[in-house]
Amino acid sequence: MKLSVEQVEQFYQNHENNTTPNFLKNHMKPVIRILDICLEDTEDVVECLKKPKEVKKKITDIYDNPNTQKFYFQSILFLIDQYPDLAKNVNRAEYKKYWEESKVLKAENDKNAPTIANIDFVVIAAAVEEEYGTDSEEALFVNLYYEMPMRLDFHDLYVDDSEQKNYIDTNKKRIIVNEYSKTSKKYGQKNYTLSTKLIKQIIKQNKTNNKLFTFFTKSNQGKKIKEMLHFAGIDGTLNTLRHSRHSVEMTSAERVDIAARSGHAPETSLTYIRI
Repeated sequence: MKLSVEQVEQFYQNHENNTTPNFLKNHMKPVIRILDICLEDTEDVVECLKKPKEVKKKITDIYDNPNTQKFYFQSILFLIDQYPDLAKNVNRAEYKKYWEESKVLKAENDKNAPTIANIDFVVIAAAVEEEYGTDSEEALFVNLYYEMPMRLDFHDLYVDDSEQKNYIDTNKKRIIVNEYSKTSKKYGQKNYTLSTKLIKQIIKQNKTNNKLFTFFTKSNQGKKIKEMLHFAGIDGTLNTLRHSRHSVEMTSAERVDIAARSGHAPETSLTYIRI
């Protein structure tokens, strides 16, 4: 069996899961990156992958972060498992062993990492409100995040426009989110009640049939949220908001609900808790 880089790229392009840019980013690009490095003496991908020790050395020499190493070994395993007959021609077990070893290294690395203190959500909300004003988009964003702690999925959220994929119905006091990052296929539509107080704050924005937030776009959402927190005196990112929200004391039923609103499993919510 022989395989070219072009054939590998075509495989990813035609894959049934290639429905978002993240698929190529997380699966194809890391593999192509490593193949470009490893294919020094041959143009045959199979011949390259038949030397797992050499591939491992290339990865570990370039990337010293265990999580990054795990990412690359996982990407190679995906190719081996998914490309027809490739697993029969390379040592899959060796790559799986490297992947398992990198997971252990990552766990040890995480265990030894310095603990990051939690910032109380009330403190964050008060700081943002003081900096930008009670009726600002920024204050509204933080309050909405408290009730709907999603990932970077706020850029295309509309007000009272049911023609959109993601919108807030102020009459029914509900938020409907059909398209969101990473887990939308697994968990499906989000359809949840929002508090009366939050709905009133949304109505004050006068954004009917328009996007709720204009201080960021899809491409710069993370950057703008970081800037928002910075100018409010909070050293953090959206990840800081996530940890803070999930660190709020709540009942098991409340944690199940907030996990569903977030788009992940309840036990995942526990991993975000900071003290």
